Amino acid sequence: MESAGEYDYVIVAAGTAGCLLANRLTRRPATRILLIEAGGKDDCLWIRIPVGYLYCIDNPRTDWLFPTEREPRLGGRALLYARAKALGGSAAIDGMTDMRGLAARFSRIHGQRPQPAADLARPCAPQIAPNYLGTPEDRKVAAAAPALTRRIVAAPARAKYRSQAFKPGPHYRTEEQLAKAAGLIGTTIFHPVGTCRMGAAGDPLAVVDSRQRVKGVARLRVVDASAMPWITSGNTNAPTLRIAEKAAQLIHDTH
Repeated sequence: MESAGEYDYVIVAAGTAGCLLANRLTRRPATRILLIEAGGKDDCLWIRIPVGYLYCIDNPRTDWLFPTEREPRLGGRALLYARAKALGGSAAIDGMTDMRGLAARFSRIHGQRPQPAADLARPCAPQIAPNYLGTPEDRKVAAAAPALTRRIVAAPARAKYRSQAFKPGPHYRTEEQLAKAAGLIGTTIFHPVGTCRMGAAGDPLAVVDSRQRVKGVARLRVVDASAMPWITSGNTNAPTLRIAEKAAQLIHDTH
């Protein structure tokens, strides 16, 4: 096999975090970086237009078209899990929305090992099992949303609009019934996080430490949204940029 040369850093995946990390690390003179991306160029017209994400998702040119496993609490449905097939990663096919989340959610964050690399031109489809509505808290929140919507719609100030329930129907009333209805009609907005969650040394579910280093593996870090132990209250792209900024700072401080 022909050698790709020698590099100071190898960054796998040129997504939101990977691109920014490569940019920051190469600000030091003579630093050599190999940035690897399985997707193609981000030259699709729809990538450049904010509403264009509607034409990028579920498009084989720009989306890997990964499905989830069939989810038991979604009536056995499998959902499309859009992941971009282009430079820039999933930021290339998102809605270009930056949102400030709640500080309390971010403060909870300051606490599967990677598989051997496959042929990058033909990546193996991952097994994605989000376990939607898998906890009592999830189901409680899912039931509370339509219940709140009904109270708002039934307010006297809206009486002139004569709103009628469509989904779920009026026969869904109890918390258990509304949670079931949420599973039958619910979908995702594509902000997955936490598959390599960050955590303290005693956290049995943590893959990386507070400096984003993979536990038990020397000189390997996870720098993207998968390191978030919990999802933020706003869109995940801006926090992912900050994770990469922080990682670049940590790497510079170490080396």
